[in-house]
Amino acid sequence: MIAKLANKISSKSVKEQLEFLAKEFKGQIAFSTSFGQEDQVITDIIFKNNIPIEIFTLDTDECLKKHIKFGMTPTKNIIKK
Repeated sequence: MIAKLANKISSKSVKEQLEFLAKEFKGQIAFSTSFGQEDQVITDIIFKNNIPIEIFTLDTDECLKKHIKFGMTPTKNIIKK
């Protein structure tokens, strides 16, 4: 299944890939961010294009300082539904 999906999306832009996956797995897809640079690029694409992908963080000690910096608490970690 993963190989088939990879073949379907490999020639698409990141935006198109995210849109395809959101449509293909409607209501079942989510993106976990650790607030790293790469994650922020994907988060930006999702928000700017209103792609229906939920974004969340994992409750890890490594992310705790980043949560606090962005005004989030580790127990309230859904960013976008």
